[in-house]
Amino acid sequence: MKTKGAKVYLDVPIAPAEYAENISKKYHLDFFKQSKILIKLQKNSYEAAELIIVPSMFVCNELINIGIEKKKIIIIEFGAHKVKKYKSKINRTNKNINFCYLGVASKRKGLLDLLKVWNSDDFKNDFLHIVGRVNTDIFGYIKQANKNSNIILHGFVNPDLPLSKSHIFVFPSWMEGSSKAVYEAMSWALPCIVTRSSGSIIKDRYNGFLYDAGNNSKLKKLMIYLKNNKNAREEIGNKARITINTYNWDRYTNKIYKVYEL
Repeated sequence: MKTKGAKVYLDVPIAPAEYAENISKKYHLDFFKQSKILIKLQKNSYEAAELIIVPSMFVCNELINIGIEKKKIIIIEFGAHKVKKYKSKINRTNKNINFCYLGVASKRKGLLDLLKVWNSDDFKNDFLHIVGRVNTDIFGYIKQANKNSNIILHGFVNPDLPLSKSHIFVFPSWMEGSSKAVYEAMSWALPCIVTRSSGSIIKDRYNGFLYDAGNNSKLKKLMIYLKNNKNAREEIGNKARITINTYNWDRYTNKIYKVYEL
């Protein structure tokens, strides 16, 4: 097609396979091993494209790290559903703290790390809501971490109800493009604790918290901090909701249209 004058625009929704291969070696993550053929094919496609659309600065930086020119990368962030006015009036009680994880319960998304942290008496009176499909290799780990019978599996359902009842959102993913789950949690005025590799729009300690994937001691400290600080939860959650007001799907669609009008 290029030989006939067609322009090649490439949508890259997640970090490159080479990034996954590198962290697999660095952290001994067997579930992240990548095919050398896939890595080569991806690299060739990146180099062949005139323009690459990515959903986050995280993906942009990882493409640059493998030698892709920054000038041909455009960042267009995802969005959340339109925020309803009543979301700002949510009354969350403090008797028990509800933590929420949203997405496929898998090793790549860091659920094993969250379960290791959760398996602690620090959270014995709290609840962890896991919303989404659970991979079969995860069930055993959930059972081990559920010694206090305080892990609730919601399955693949509309996440609005569990998000509306939660106090804190946790997303410990090892690799994403830009997790839409984080956008949705922010729209519910939830303070979010997410990894830098989640590709989120969160600014650390302003409208959420960022930490490096696999740093479970940091994850635990942040979870305990928000659990014990109602004012911080409300302040950061409200800033998250205000931030997400400018990130909706209409914005995303309009930016995509403009790219193809070039």
